[in-house]
Amino acid sequence: MKKVAFLIASGLMFSAASVSAQDAAPPPADTATDAAAPADTATDAAADTATDAAAPATAAPADPAAATFTEDQIQSYASALVKIQEVSGDATLDDAGKQAKMVAIVNEVGLDPQTFNAIGQATQTNPDIQSKVQAAVSTAQSTQPS
Repeated sequence: MKKVAFLIASGLMFSAASVSAQDAAPPPADTATDAAAPADTATDAAADTATDAAAPATAAPADPAAATFTEDQIQSYASALVKIQEVSGDATLDDAGKQAKMVAIVNEVGLDPQTFNAIGQATQTNPDIQSKVQAAVSTAQSTQPS
């Protein structure tokens, strides 16, 4: 669950970045957050295993940079990202409420959290996926009701 929030935040940073930033190195906070993360407790590990077991057989590959995603997955990701941006700016929700809504949005668009996260990671390392996502986000933003 923490990874979903982290990668959603990364995706939000990506969508706010300009095209000229695609060659920039990822911010040091991304690496530091992963390196500084404490080891999972037995409860967290059991929950992660249960979540992984419930994931469909089409779970995202281990190397998101080498991953290929369908146009539908890219469109779904972009749609979710636009909706998630709205939720993240909602001052009436606490962090737990925002997290729950974000996960629900990902599920509503037909993606599992693993695929959503993999697309988010791939946008940071794969220029082709990044440009496809940027175009899809622009389209999703223009079709989103105000």
